[in-house]
Parts: sequence; structure tokens; C-alpha cells
Amino acid sequence: MNLEKRLHVGKMYEEGLEVEKNIDLAIDVYEAIAKDGWPIGYFKIGQIYDLGKHVDKDLEKAKRYYEKGMMLNERECTYNLGMINLKEGRNEEGVKILEKAIDLNHYEAFNSLGAYYEKRKDYEKAYFYYKKGEEHENGRSIFGLGVLYENGKGVKKDLKKAKEYYRKSWELGYVTALKFLLPLNECTNEEVEFLENETKKGDSTLDLALGKYYLSKGDLEKARIYGEKALSTCSEGVYNLLGGIEQRLRNSEKAMEYYNLGIEKGYITCKYSKGWLSFLLRDYKVAKEVYLELKESKSQVVYSMLIMVFSNLKEFKSIEEYYELLLEKNRDEKIKRMYGYSQFRLKEYKKVVEIYEQLNHLNQNEINMLGIGYYKIGRYEECLDTLKRMENQEEYEKYKIKIEGEEKKYGKLTKIWQVLAACI
Repeated sequence: MNLEKRLHVGKMYEEGLEVEKNIDLAIDVYEAIAKDGWPIGYFKIGQIYDLGKHVDKDLEKAKRYYEKGMMLNERECTYNLGMINLKEGRNEEGVKILEKAIDLNHYEAFNSLGAYYEKRKDYEKAYFYYKKGEEHENGRSIFGLGVLYENGKGVKKDLKKAKEYYRKSWELGYVTALKFLLPLNECTNEEVEFLENETKKGDSTLDLALGKYYLSKGDLEKARIYGEKALSTCSEGVYNLLGGIEQRLRNSEKAMEYYNLGIEKGYITCKYSKGWLSFLLRDYKVAKEVYLELKESKSQVVYSMLIMVFSNLKEFKSIEEYYELLLEKNRDEKIKRMYGYSQFRLKEYKKVVEIYEQLNHLNQNEINMLGIGYYKIGRYEECLDTLKRMENQEEYEKYKIKIEGEEKKYGKLTKIWQVLAACI
């Protein structure tokens, strides 16, 4: 009897196909197959104990059979043994075994190693393994590249590339990639319909993807229906989605409830959302509390928000630290404008002048602050030249008189003082 027929006999006993189910007999068949030189038999037995299908789950027994198969270069045994080692925290051993699986042409190991390093935030290695998987048209590895490009992890953020990778992954049969194309508005009507049919089979992760999709389309009713269905997953994205829907509906109290539920479960993105909503509601004290809790993330967004929060709370001395941290990574003029305003409020006029002189365009309020800054540090001519650009010339006239008074102190008789002298 050839291998295919013997495997079918084992499957018949394992699943009760045309015969009474008998796991012991199935294991005997698979073991005989292995002893006759086909190590796939060890994989079949290991899988029975690994999955706990028809027997109690027993990873120790599964590993013993996988190890026997690996010694005979059976690639499925090698791959599964590597994955068990990773799950149980024996990372070095797990990586080593998965590398061997790659040598045995098990290309799913590229994705598994990519995911392992991505989780550890070693994005360079994650990219390396995903890219190797792409060479062998591994759909999951290609999907992993899409995630890296969408989020700018280890590579420059590039949504166009992310979409291309998701599309290629989906075309190779990896359905999850379609879930990621959906909120990016890259799905055809037929693909959306496909996902809606799939979600009827009980995949709540599809509910979340469809909820995000309909939110992006402005269909808040459908977004809420799918979002509430997805609550069974209790995932980070669900609470952010439902909070976002309520925010769009201007139900701020309900939105905050969802964000707080997410925070209770340890979801950091919900904390970001709470901070932003608090800022929009002008509850700057709560926003300050939230963003200070997030400052260890060293995020530019957090630093920017802290500067804005402290500005609105008029706690200008607190801005300095976050401006310096932000400036290390970001030369955005918007940040410099906020900092310039804070320094003006602190009467640090040299810094005000230094900052506003760097900006390409000043609004009327900033022109006024720069002009006053020049005056305060004794650069009178530049003060007047700057204030001449004001639409309302009251500031210019006011400082013109002040400056002419200053000049008289230094022995310079200006026109206004000549007029006054003539009247004496």
C-alpha cells in the first residue's frame, strides 16, 4: 500500500470516516508509516496531541513526535516544533529550529520569524524575513511587509507600497490582507460583499474591519452595527472604533466611556484617543494628566500635545522640556510658533526674536510679538520696521513714540521732541 493510501487509512480512524473513530488505531497507523521511512507519520501524531483534536492536548507528547520527525528532516515537524518553542519562551531554540525549517523549504517560517522580530520591535530583522518570504510568494510575509510600510516601522511610511503589498497578499489567498485594504478604501464592491458574507460565518475580526470601513465612508449606522458585533473580541481597535463613532455623533460622554473601557483593559491607543477628546472638549487638566502618562512613549504627538495643553493652561514654564525633546526630531514651524508664544508670555524676548526670525511667514499676532521683542532687547529700528507690517497701525504709533523717547535719553533729538521743544 502506498503512502497516500496509508495516510487515508489513518485519517479514517482519526476522524471516523466510514469506520468507527479510534485514535489509538490512527496513531498506530501513523507510527507504522514513520517506521517504514515516511516521517510525515510523526507529524500526524504530533499534530493530534498539539491541537488536542479528539484527545486531550499534550504538548510534551507533541514535541516528542515532532523531534523524531525533525531528526529525519520532516519540515512540518521542524516548523511546528520551532513554533512551540517560541510560544513557551525558549526563543533562541525556537529561532534556531525555524531557521532549519527554512532550509527544508518551509516558507511559512519566514513569516513566523518576521512576526517574532516585529513583536520584539526589531523591525530590521522583521523586514529581512518578510522580504525573504516575498521571494517565495508567501502571502503572510507579503502582508507583513504591508504592515511595516503602513505604520512606518523599520521603513519609511509609504501607504502606496502598503496597499500594493496587501493587494498582492490577498491575490495569493491571504484573506487577512483584505481586511487591511478595507479601511484604506482599496476594496471593490465585490470584495466588500465577500467580507460581509465571511463575517456571517462568525469572524469578528471582519466585523471590526467592516466597522472601520463604514466609518471612513461616513455610514455611522452600519459602522456602529459592525463595531458592536466586534465587541466580542474585546480588542483595542473595537473600543477606538466605537468611541470614534460616538465622537462623530457628538456623543462625547459615550465616546469617553468606550475609551475608558479600553484603557481599563490596557489599550494604549484608547489613552491617546481620550487625551485628544479631552483637549477638544477643552478639559485641559484631564488632557494634561493623560499625555503626561504617555510621555514615556517619546512620541512626537505626545510632546506636541503637551506643548498645546500647557499653552492653554498658561503653564508656560512647563513647555521648555517638551519643546527641546520635540525639536530633536521635528523642525516643524508649527512647533516653533507655539514655543515662540510661550516665550513671549514668559517675557523671554531674546528667544522670541530668535524663534520668529526663523519663520517664513508670520501672522499679525506674531508680527506684533516680534516687534515688541525687538523693542524689549533694544533693536528699535527693527521694531518699527516690523510693526509697519501691522494692518492696525496703533502698535506701530505707540512704539514709535516710545522709541523716540528712548532715543532722546541717548541725546538724539527726534522730530516729536523737536515739536515739543518748540512748544516750550
